[in-house]
Amino acid sequence: MCVVDLAYGSLSPGFISFGAPLGLEEIEAESSTNDGRGLDPLFGEGVPEIAGGDELVIRAVDGLSFAGRSTFAPVSRGFFSGASVAFRTGAAHKLERGAIVNPAPALHVCVRHGAGVSVSTQIATLRRLLLKNVAEMDRHGLVAKALDGQVPLVITVHKADDMVTLLKLKAEIEDLASVPLRVTFAGVTEAHLVAKEIAAASVGVIVIPTRSFPASWDQTRILPGPPLSRDSLITRLFKANVTVGVGVVRPWDARNTRFNIAWAALESNGDLTKQDALALGTTNLQK
Repeated sequence: MCVVDLAYGSLSPGFISFGAPLGLEEIEAESSTNDGRGLDPLFGEGVPEIAGGDELVIRAVDGLSFAGRSTFAPVSRGFFSGASVAFRTGAAHKLERGAIVNPAPALHVCVRHGAGVSVSTQIATLRRLLLKNVAEMDRHGLVAKALDGQVPLVITVHKADDMVTLLKLKAEIEDLASVPLRVTFAGVTEAHLVAKEIAAASVGVIVIPTRSFPASWDQTRILPGPPLSRDSLITRLFKANVTVGVGVVRPWDARNTRFNIAWAALESNGDLTKQDALALGTTNLQK
């Protein structure tokens, strides 16, 4: 066995960045340097048949640019984002050994108000998408893998009422499929209002941004954190035994991950240990 003297150093899991279109754009304000926006079946004229029609699942791995720095799902302001990708930021290109950690680690959708169609329509579409695959005996593709629990279904949602509706949908699908769905909520500004329900449903969360801000109507009921409230959003979810990870909104904020999790630990008034804080940006995201 080889023993390495760390000279009072320490080892910890590598940080994972989630939430911003890292790896899909180089200059945010210059459209010629990024992958562009993905087509969405609920918006505009839909997805052309030649591209796959409403069955199209766009994969972020196809638009990776290794001149940038990391990953997210294909850029979309609509309901259906597609498949994300996990990759190593230090790689030169996709063919380099170990560059692509997982070409499709999760399926992503977004439920929000002000998106052009009603929230009820968005949830009905998600229900149809999943139920259609339940009925098919010979299932294939990423949606079927999400239905079978092989990959997580990541839903970007901020409003507590929408989270409750999605939790009921999860239970409905599980009753029919007889397989537990791996569901993760991203965003979750109002999740403190339904923290116990989220924990009971075995749903993980990715808090974006790490310090709550009422940027939209879906995010009005925030838990501000110290000194305005004893608990922050992350601390309240942690106390409810919810698996919590943290993400970022803009690409430039990825480098601040270590500072964001340290801030979360300081705001917890001792409820989060150093190991708990590290897990927010590492192992909890990997789950």
